[in-house]
Amino acid sequence: NPESTIQAYRTYNQILKRVAQQKNVNYVDVRSVVPSDPQYWGDATHFLEPGSTITAQTIAKEIIRSRLIE
Repeated sequence: NPESTIQAYRTYNQILKRVAQQKNVNYVDVRSVVPSDPQYWGDATHFLEPGSTITAQTIAKEIIRSRLIE
C-alpha cells in the first residue's frame, strides 16, 4: 500500500544518509524536494519530467555547493 511504500523509502533514505556520512560523501534526498503533487510523479517511485527536472537541479546545486566548499 502507499503508506508502506512511503515508510520503506524513509527507512531506506535514513540508511543511505548514514552510509554517506560514514563514507564522507554528499547525500541529497531528492525525494524530499519533489512535491507530492501527481504532476511530478508517474507512480510512488518514478518521477515524471517535471520531477526529474527538480531532481537534476537539486543534484547540480549540491555539486556546485560542494565544489565551492573544497
